[in-house]
Amino acid sequence: NIPLELPYIAVQVLLDGADTVLMHLLKAKLEYVHMGMRVKATWRPPAAWSSSVGNILYFEPIAEPDAPYDSYKEHI
Repeated sequence: NIPLELPYIAVQVLLDGADTVLMHLLKAKLEYVHMGMRVKATWRPPAAWSSSVGNILYFEPIAEPDAPYDSYKEHI
């Protein structure tokens, strides 16, 4: 069950300090999406949490400078 109405995009997110990417949803228009863009998680209410990545409903862009290419180049 996808908790978003269109537009949304399936993306690979590399969390700061992580070694592997996370496949998830990004709430954004495709024309604004690019590699290295910073995003934040939108979480389910804590009472609905389980022990899964499903606790994150989706990611959305934030207004921070892009991650440097060297910080994610090994994951593409």
